[in-house]
Amino acid sequence: MRQLIRSFIDFTLNEFGGFAYQRVTTNKKIGQRRVSELLSTSDDSLYVGIQYGMAGLINRAWRNADFINDLVSVSDQENGWQYLRLSEFKIVATWSMDPSIQHAQGLRTIRWHGMPFWAKKLYVVAKATGDGIWIGIRGGLAALNAMSREEILNRTSWQVSDERKNTSWFSGNDFCEVLESKGISFDTAKEE
Repeated sequence: MRQLIRSFIDFTLNEFGGFAYQRVTTNKKIGQRRVSELLSTSDDSLYVGIQYGMAGLINRAWRNADFINDLVSVSDQENGWQYLRLSEFKIVATWSMDPSIQHAQGLRTIRWHGMPFWAKKLYVVAKATGDGIWIGIRGGLAALNAMSREEILNRTSWQVSDERKNTSWFSGNDFCEVLESKGISFDTAKEE
């Protein structure tokens, strides 16, 4: 009797629509695939999950040709900020494994958004994209200028976007200039 009552309540709450069989029983493409397989596929309906999202992908693949053999999580749904569109994954992974100027061109098409970055990886991305990435911190460029070298290197909560949201946001070029004025630079793209 209890099950019958619960079923009736569900039926009425669903506006008398019945059981959503199609929605509940849809197969999801969740599993793992090799990076090499993902780089050669053209199925843009896939999302690739990497711990720490875009920053984690850059960290794992940076100048690491063996990354092509790694297994990564794949889904047909964007399951949070750590899941990247396949097209974006391919651009960033290719550039990270071989950070040449040729591969950096695609970085300007990435939709950078709200993901935490470490200073080193943000620097190499900002150096490659220039005005194609915007960085936001409370206080903006003045706050960045006021930060010590150690504060910059230890900060992990850099926010990024592909557009300037307000006056607290500054371009990747501005970010690199301030870091370089403080004697901070990292290995970036190889010249060709």
